[in-house]
Amino acid sequence: MEKKNKKTNHLVLNALLIFLWLFLVGGLSYAYFSISFEKNKENTKAKAIAGKLDVDFETSEYISNKNTWLINDEEIFTKSDKTLFTVKRSEQSTVDDIYYNIYIDELNITDNLKHADVKWRLYNEENPTIETQVMAEGNFNEIGDITNIQLNRARIYLPKEETHTYTLYMWFSNDENENQLDLLNGTLSCKIKLLAITE
Repeated sequence: MEKKNKKTNHLVLNALLIFLWLFLVGGLSYAYFSISFEKNKENTKAKAIAGKLDVDFETSEYISNKNTWLINDEEIFTKSDKTLFTVKRSEQSTVDDIYYNIYIDELNITDNLKHADVKWRLYNEENPTIETQVMAEGNFNEIGDITNIQLNRARIYLPKEETHTYTLYMWFSNDENENQLDLLNGTLSCKIKLLAITE
């Protein structure tokens, strides 16, 4: 009987200690966050966003490398594969500030095409020319096992009632000083992905 009382007392004491410990931790956490917010009262900004983020992403052309050949970089506007796509706010979107990033996604590339002469270039207009400023460019030389590449450096703001148009080119760049036969045997496939955010 005495053992049972000791066990009961021991359990009650443990439960009381756990309760006091939780109460103490909770109280200290509340005090810490209260003090932190009080200290930073003037600089603290809290924003609750309620609404719908919806962006229309449309493309009319897909890159298809059925007949691939080496071309000079200045010939991409007439001879290379390209995809044209647009980004705009959906009519269902209700949030004010929308930003987005553009990615090459689900990249599947054979090792022989992980080369400096396999290039991509992004323009933010429908029919770029040699005088058009390049938005972003790169190649697949040091891609390794990466399957996702962000094309824009800084996120892009999407104003209301505005459509952004882009053209992405991919090509095999001709280099007269190098044997490039290995580039003509391989596969490269990918998708264009858009990731939209609001703040």
